Amino acid sequence: MSERYGQWVRSGSLLVATAIMTVSGGMACPVPDDADSAYHTLSRLRQLAPKLGVERASPVVQRDSGQAHACEGGVAEGFACNNVDLMSFTPLTQLGGGTANDIWGWTDALTGKEYALLGKTGGTAFVDISDPVEPLYLGTLPTHTQASTWRDIKVHADHAFIVSEAADHGMQVFDLTQLRGLTTPQNFVATTHYDGFGAAHNIAINTDSGFAYAVGTRNFDDGCAGGLHMVDISTPTQPQFAGCYSGDGYTHDAQCVIYTGPDSEHQGKEICFNYNEDTLTIVDVTNKATPVQLARVTYFGSGYTHQGWVTEDQAYLLLDDETDELAYGHNTRTYIWDIGDLDAPVVSGSYLSSVPAIDHNQYIRGSFAFQANYRAGLRILDISNIASGSLVENGYFDTYPGSDGADFDGSWSVYPYFPSGHVIVSGIDEGLFVLEPTALEPGFMLNTNDARLEQCGDGISSTFFTVDPVGSYNGAVSFAAAGAPPGVTIGFTPASVTPPANFIVAANVAGAQPGLYPVTITATDGELGFDQTIYLELSQQLPATPQLLLPATNAKSVSAVQTLYWNATPGAFHYDLDIATDPAFTDVVLSVAGLQQNSYAPVVPLPGATGLYWRVRAFNACGSQLSATRSFTTAPGGCELFPSSDVPIAISPVGTGTVISNLQTAGGGIITDVNVVGLQATHTWISDIDIRLEGPVIAHASAQRHPERPTVLIMAQSCNNEDNLDINFDDDAAPGALPCPPTDGGTYQPANPLAAFSGVPVQGDWNLLVTDNFAADGGSLDAWGLEICTTPTPQFLDTDGDGSDDTIDNCTLVANAEQRDTDADGFGNRCDPDLNNDGNIDFADLVLLKAAFFASGDLDTDFDGDGATNFVDLNIMKTYFFSSPGPSSLVPSE
Repeated sequence: MSERYGQWVRSGSLLVATAIMTVSGGMACPVPDDADSAYHTLSRLRQLAPKLGVERASPVVQRDSGQAHACEGGVAEGFACNNVDLMSFTPLTQLGGGTANDIWGWTDALTGKEYALLGKTGGTAFVDISDPVEPLYLGTLPTHTQASTWRDIKVHADHAFIVSEAADHGMQVFDLTQLRGLTTPQNFVATTHYDGFGAAHNIAINTDSGFAYAVGTRNFDDGCAGGLHMVDISTPTQPQFAGCYSGDGYTHDAQCVIYTGPDSEHQGKEICFNYNEDTLTIVDVTNKATPVQLARVTYFGSGYTHQGWVTEDQAYLLLDDETDELAYGHNTRTYIWDIGDLDAPVVSGSYLSSVPAIDHNQYIRGSFAFQANYRAGLRILDISNIASGSLVENGYFDTYPGSDGADFDGSWSVYPYFPSGHVIVSGIDEGLFVLEPTALEPGFMLNTNDARLEQCGDGISSTFFTVDPVGSYNGAVSFAAAGAPPGVTIGFTPASVTPPANFIVAANVAGAQPGLYPVTITATDGELGFDQTIYLELSQQLPATPQLLLPATNAKSVSAVQTLYWNATPGAFHYDLDIATDPAFTDVVLSVAGLQQNSYAPVVPLPGATGLYWRVRAFNACGSQLSATRSFTTAPGGCELFPSSDVPIAISPVGTGTVISNLQTAGGGIITDVNVVGLQATHTWISDIDIRLEGPVIAHASAQRHPERPTVLIMAQSCNNEDNLDINFDDDAAPGALPCPPTDGGTYQPANPLAAFSGVPVQGDWNLLVTDNFAADGGSLDAWGLEICTTPTPQFLDTDGDGSDDTIDNCTLVANAEQRDTDADGFGNRCDPDLNNDGNIDFADLVLLKAAFFASGDLDTDFDGDGATNFVDLNIMKTYFFSSPGPSSLVPSE
């Protein structure tokens, strides 16, 4: 979000504005109990990821059903969109309450009616959407045991199969034909229940074979180690255990199919594509008693392998990784896998979205992938050219207005398989969206690799576009542009093309004012159309010289994870940052280019006890300006050993289960490194056990949706029939397999990185969990400890002194500790008199202020937050009149 500066209004217009505003006449008066112990470790990633224009979370949007809204001008009922219409939105308050999670659909073959099955914290809601404009809530099937953030639903043979992370939930089976004829909400009861496992994170169903696959199971002795728990559901009301696959440990999600793809060796077999935290693991489950692992492959840039789906020809697979955006700072990335050889799948390419949101769940129907990408909502990708590694966005509907940032709010999942073509999306805090994509029929799409045109002074700047056909389209496409400022003419060469084709967009600048301008390029053929936004960066002179703000010059004992701040440099569009150990910058330790914001948090801690030099270069269309070089010295890294004091703990030889050893850590600072030391255990057949480390409870914004206790699997069923354990784990150890038996007292890399605990406060309680997955063997956990290295807690910049870090402050020069933003546009009320959200504060906003004068409550017009709209708010508006809103606009005079 670039800063926009207001200007003092000294003309007679302000007097007119004040005269209009008269007093007389016309005034309108804790960690979730159900947290998945194998779930992602997100707190550290959120703290260390680059802050790519992070915006504050929007409040829940409450809108009424009863009217469809076409996507016109990029908006439908306040939701940003492209080629997707809003049929209806039903808030959770009208669906039995709670927060939402998974979603699936059912079409009644007898009546043709379509139903949404919405997972919630308290159970599963059923909604008749056969009239998509007027959805009808039919009631809820309550959870089997307790509330849970996680619930997953699939359908087979007119029955819903429901699992949850709630302890001992098992699998609920519900006969969906009970929904026929209902018109009033019911409190439903499960048709039958399967108790072959306790909690489960997810469920996959192969409707062609009649088998269900619960994954991430726990709280019960099912012997599957969190892998595939297979259930015969060919008779839905009599589910029967069929087997396990535990060879690769915990499985987070899966898709199982009867294979008809290009690998002739495996055609006709039942194959499961498993998403196992850090790998794509492919398993032949044709024989449920003896499943066979065909492949287990990781990939460059992995964070948390979450979910994926196979194309209909089973030649390719799309995979979404839930933490790579946070870990590496890039936009939403979809990985393309060539699975033509099931024994050796390879990543053949990837698609990078235009927004930084985190991807969560996706499904493929025909030539399109339908993605639920948290804050970016529904994203539809045309995968027609997947063989060449090319995916193109076909449309979107942003269910989370106000932010596309990398966080865990917004859309959880999507279901695109209704015969009507309607698509349903679950909003975690919002509710049920019924949507209608409008560009899935033959048509065309625009795409460009360079969505910015830069021009210094007058002249011409251009970029290449491609036009790709959708389906069998073969018409002629022409172009137009909207949004260019006065003094800019947009031209096209050629003026019309037949896709697939390239064309040039050129901006001819003659006398335009400097600034960043969004311009919409529209391609049309009759009633068919497609929009693509580009940005004009227009400058008349070099940007100002950046001023470095924090760390202070020559500061000592600076945290190794300190965020660096500089001023929002006038005239700058982006920045480069360099940090080195010498003032000549010959020994560079960090270099980051193309930053859009005026701060940066190092992803990897800076070296401790080191004198460092830093500088920032500001860029615009005319060139760049380099800041002065400043220096600071990082604090020395301190490490402390924390031994466990509650061991030994017996591991029972009877049955299976988990023993837990607790360790308390004290002190201040932020973790930079964690090592597990002196881990000793006696146990016959060490391959029976998994070992996990749980970190301290972390409070963060997404606490209601994700575990607050980060967890890392450090050892998983290793060494077959070897006995006992004496080992250390360190991310920096040399790569290689563990020795067998693992009793040499050496130091080795853990199964998953302990770096997941970096970036969080050191003080708290830790748990070491030892899970014995098989009966008849026992032993004891004899010793273990942690070596933890820390750096001081970093400072943050708070220009207005309201307690909010400038990187997340929605009004950086005006104190507004509550960060009130009643219209959810990302600008705090204290600097947002733009009441109609058109980007300018003018007479139209003044009319709206007048209508609310002397009213009270949580109003958009109450800029100062005193509970009422009055003359103080009028004075604030006067200060901003004829300017733009923004977090760093003029400080209001009081």
